[in-house]
Amino acid sequence: MNRLELHLIAAVSPSLAEVMRSCFLRAGLSRTVGVERFVLGNPRGWLGSIYHNVLEKVSSARPVDGLIDPTIDRLWNEALEQKNSRNQNHALDRRFGPPVSWPGYYLVKASVTLQAKNLLSTRRPAAAAPREEDPERVEAQQIHRERRFSAYGGKLVGRPDVVRPGEIVDFKSGSLVEFDQDGRSERVKAAYVRQLRIYGFLVYEALGRWIQYGLLVPAIGPPVQVRLIPPDCETEASEAVGLLDHYNDLILSNVDVRRLAVPSPTNCKWCPYKIICPSFWGATTADWTGSLDGAAVEGTVIELPRPIHGGAAMALTLSLQAGSEVCREITIAPINPSVHVSIDSLMVGEVVRVVGLRIRPDGIFVPELRTVIVRVSEVPAIAVNLGRTQET
Repeated sequence: MNRLELHLIAAVSPSLAEVMRSCFLRAGLSRTVGVERFVLGNPRGWLGSIYHNVLEKVSSARPVDGLIDPTIDRLWNEALEQKNSRNQNHALDRRFGPPVSWPGYYLVKASVTLQAKNLLSTRRPAAAAPREEDPERVEAQQIHRERRFSAYGGKLVGRPDVVRPGEIVDFKSGSLVEFDQDGRSERVKAAYVRQLRIYGFLVYEALGRWIQYGLLVPAIGPPVQVRLIPPDCETEASEAVGLLDHYNDLILSNVDVRRLAVPSPTNCKWCPYKIICPSFWGATTADWTGSLDGAAVEGTVIELPRPIHGGAAMALTLSLQAGSEVCREITIAPINPSVHVSIDSLMVGEVVRVVGLRIRPDGIFVPELRTVIVRVSEVPAIAVNLGRTQET
């Protein structure tokens, strides 16, 4: 049987700390070698990564023939080609087709161009430092882009997008706001604020000065400034390292991996690992119907997949035994065999898992672009391995 191994994690970053807050198993899997073959990517997430990549590089890029637009286009195309090349070799991700078909492609392209021009227009020309300049003053005026900062003996690390006098800039590709606990008013996402505070602590530890503000720069809309208060920054940094220590303590105790997870509709809704997560399949019930990013079911094949639509698609009938829906006999159709290549070889009696399904009013389960079908016999076991430490 396939096997995925969880290891000790050497350091925690602001983003990893956020994952650890909700689920240690998800955090561990995100650092596990080999897990990517079971994970369906997200085109919006890819565009967000490319957005970051371009903005990280644009400030130090040399304009092509002195022109800004060709420089931005070159960086965009380089990042896009790298991501698309990887996708074409991934069994699941190649289904999303060429980048121009990814949802939000043109909007993110326009946004990155606008933000990159803003960065380039405000870039300071290099100038020779005056003789006998105060070293502390020189350091305070420096701009750091994608510099790796660390603290707590290397256990806490982070790469803020830009650190400039008085401000830490963090580029975000999604919305900056969420509803408060009462669901009545919007606020800046708490996770983003926590990340800025950790960056503030890391910068203080490295440079010896507190940065007063964090600036969240979205792909769409105006930036949002967040005040960074030193005690809050220290608290967030300490809590992040505490999460790392707790995770590693559990790994050292050779914990049952199911105890690392906290399955719930909220925690599991967008988790990319749920199709292989033992905790998810042990916890989900019909009470979760409508709470996930599509129905998630496990069932036995009760008849050979049959061709429909003149052989252009397939229909699969299962007897459900677990998942987010009432256990019953269901049909999944139309299944594209060029996307779900294993469908033709399924045999009666095999058990499969399917996530990301839409349910029609007539009871038919319809595959979406984000649907994944896996034989349970091919789902890897997840175990603890104390023989190595995974770097962050």
